[in-house]
Amino acid sequence: MEVKTTPENTGLGREGVPQRDAQGRWLPGVSGSPGGREPGQGLSLVGLLKRRLAERPQDAEAIINALISMGRERELGAIREILDRVDGKAIETHRIEGELPIRLVFEPANSLAPGAGAIGARPGLPALLPPDGAEGDGE
Repeated sequence: MEVKTTPENTGLGREGVPQRDAQGRWLPGVSGSPGGREPGQGLSLVGLLKRRLAERPQDAEAIINALISMGRERELGAIREILDRVDGKAIETHRIEGELPIRLVFEPANSLAPGAGAIGARPGLPALLPPDGAEGDGE
């Protein structure tokens, strides 16, 4: 890989070693953040919530009790949330019964009719796509 340092790609690291390639991408083994994140950055809402609930478990219990009370009042959203958390979200499945008349024929590209393109016809089989520039007959 050619390494070209320019002012546009921020060039050299602390030891005068190139850190980016000619296109400005980080070189393998070079970190864009060698000192790591600064304190206070990268905190997520979920992380903050988990920390707060760990500090005050009584709040977690109060939230659970409120959710159960709402479910008792037949609030569908609360009922759904409880079921999703306890049993996991329902997975929708579809079942196809019977036979599907699908037939796949794999042929080398050089055996296709000239001008047929990537998807063509074989003698005795209808064309899936008409040749370039040709009108299909609907079959």
